Amino acid sequence: MRMSPDDSSLDSRLRGQPRETSGVTSALLLGYLDRVGGPDAVAEVLRRCELSGCEDELRDENCWFSWQTKITLFEATAQVLDQPDFLLDMAAMALDMKVARGLKVALRTLGSPQLVYRSIVRANARFNGSHSMELINIGPREARTRFADISGERRFHHLDCEYSAAMLSIVPELFGLPRAQLTHLECVGDGADSCVYELRWREHVSVGRRVLAAGLGSTVALTASALLLPGAVPAAAALAVASAAVLLRGDLRRRQRAWHQLEREAEDNADVAQRLFASLQDLVSDLQLEEVLSKVTRNAQAAVGGREFALLIREGDGFICQSSSDLPPGSTAALEVWANTNGRLPEQCVVIDDVTTVPALAGLAESSMPLCSLASAPLTFFGDTGGLLVALGTQSHAFLPRDVEVLQSFASQVAIALNNARRYHVTKTQADCDPLTGLLNHRSFHDAVDRALGEPDGVGNTFVALIDLDNFKRINDEDGHGGGDRLLRAAAATIGSACRRDDLAFRVGGDEFALLLAGVDEGAATAVAERTCAAIAALDRRLGASAGLVALAQDSTKDSLLEQADQRLYAAKRSGRLPAGGASARSTATTQVAVDVLVAALASHHTASAGHCVDVSELSTRVAARLGATPTERELVRQAALLHDLGKLAIPSEILSKPDPLEPHEWDIVRTHPDRGADILLRAPGLASLAAAVRASHERWDGGGYPNGLSGTEIPFAARVVAACDAFDAMVAERPYSPALTPEAAIAELHECAGSQFDPDVVATLVAELSSARVTARVVRSAA
Repeated sequence: MRMSPDDSSLDSRLRGQPRETSGVTSALLLGYLDRVGGPDAVAEVLRRCELSGCEDELRDENCWFSWQTKITLFEATAQVLDQPDFLLDMAAMALDMKVARGLKVALRTLGSPQLVYRSIVRANARFNGSHSMELINIGPREARTRFADISGERRFHHLDCEYSAAMLSIVPELFGLPRAQLTHLECVGDGADSCVYELRWREHVSVGRRVLAAGLGSTVALTASALLLPGAVPAAAALAVASAAVLLRGDLRRRQRAWHQLEREAEDNADVAQRLFASLQDLVSDLQLEEVLSKVTRNAQAAVGGREFALLIREGDGFICQSSSDLPPGSTAALEVWANTNGRLPEQCVVIDDVTTVPALAGLAESSMPLCSLASAPLTFFGDTGGLLVALGTQSHAFLPRDVEVLQSFASQVAIALNNARRYHVTKTQADCDPLTGLLNHRSFHDAVDRALGEPDGVGNTFVALIDLDNFKRINDEDGHGGGDRLLRAAAATIGSACRRDDLAFRVGGDEFALLLAGVDEGAATAVAERTCAAIAALDRRLGASAGLVALAQDSTKDSLLEQADQRLYAAKRSGRLPAGGASARSTATTQVAVDVLVAALASHHTASAGHCVDVSELSTRVAARLGATPTERELVRQAALLHDLGKLAIPSEILSKPDPLEPHEWDIVRTHPDRGADILLRAPGLASLAAAVRASHERWDGGGYPNGLSGTEIPFAARVVAACDAFDAMVAERPYSPALTPEAAIAELHECAGSQFDPDVVATLVAELSSARVTARVVRSAA
């Protein structure tokens, strides 16, 4: 059951229920109640089920809820209508109601009752997640099916049994034929393991053949009467005329039924086409890339039908999940691993009837939202595949051929919408953003300040912070302009991490940046500026940062405000009020409590990781001190080392504790932990610098690390220290799949990787610290 964050019924009783019954069933039931009992009957049924606030959700075919809720609705309906066998009547109306039109179209596309019954497993999976429908055998005009509880608990209710039987029997009516005759051969209610139904139906009989047969019969009767009993000729002739009249009336009724059937088919096809068209029109009408991405999965559910969806976008050489219908993080991670290890996906539509047969996807069936089948379609535009649209079913074998065709059609239109949005986004970004850092540019800064000053309600509690890098000329002199550019990019990334989500960040000059902070008081604005300066200074021990802060005022001009901010910036430079090591960079009691709680959480999930982090923290702090780090930098290094494996909270414990070497797809999951750890830290105020260090703790000095491929001094100082100390501690520790190295061998490995994997200065300092620690240990033992 999916609900948007702003849904007014967040306390709905349907929320969190097992995904066992599709809204197709509840929409059909409420539609039937509307017809036979009116709004009062609907209200009374929902009241008895304690679902009065859930009517809109129950009418949504994309809603899912538990089997028990379905049974409760069935029982209440039978009581309110005083009609125990109402399900037969409801099934008779089902084809005329505006419910499940996409499913009806998909089934009619199969062409005949026999082919529908052959696909009964897939058809049932569209609206039933608690019980499976299995085809036992089938002939030209008969079939036998088995209906069983997926959980193996043999859950049974006679109304559920009658519902399944009624829906099976109306299949021939999809094609204008009389409903099938159904015999209930075995029933769970009688002690059987499953319910077994036998169905018999008749196919279309040619009208010409019926007329010819009747005509021959009448001719034979007349001829016999004339030869054997001449007096009976008038009666035989009358009988022939009556037979002809009966045939004509029957043929008229059949024609009327056929016409009605054509009308229903036309209405259903028109409704499906209209939904698809409306959804696509909504997509292509928006040029904001983020809006288009968020709409894709939502519109897919409306256009393609009640399933879960994920949108994977190509970035570089791989795919990442940009949006989904509220899938658990583990499910989206598994889809990413699968997409990035399957070369067929960018080229063709892929259907997987049982995800447990694919190792990378097997976890989908065991997640908090079990998903058992999958269909994916590439988002291809002029031969270029920009992503994948993935549909997922709650049962295996959930996709009919028509479903796949609609998915492909929708994916083609999504590709067009995304291409349009991307081109608009690139054009707008080039106009608004600084090409080196990706931050908003000088023009955008002045436009933003003008907008804030021009809005009557936009000035209150709005601040501008001008930020300038201290000692940046030294970086350029010592590392060259290439090194300076790398540091500017790293500073921009750090500013983005240190800011709040709604703050705007700009590069307004060579080494000058600016922030526009809305909805804050002076204390909070000062804290943001100090935190940002501290995070920038942590990038390189040669670097510092200063800031000048000013509040926007309605009676001031933009030029006077910016001049005032500039004066305060240079006053800060002269006083050193916001250098690396400013007050906000020091660990507060609140921060320490947060760190302690997160370390405890990691320890409860994987004890070995937590112990390893403590060891790395002690070593990293000593190395940072030997490197001349300020107290603030040392504290950041200590915290980053303690929490560099925090993201492993999101990694299944069976992977972390696996005694054998990890498979490639398992390594792909493990490598997501720096991003996941940083995302956890960014949820708490004041931990942006720590989050940046944790995210970069597996970057490499040569740029070959992950997740962002930072290199050299683009990598935060704390992350460079932690990376080397983490590697040493891992090498000298016993692991399930690798023996421990001696300290000497581990040090040799560090030297080998200095300048490629690790910062060479950090390696040299780490080796010096390790050598000093061994000498001290020997002296202590000798004194003893």
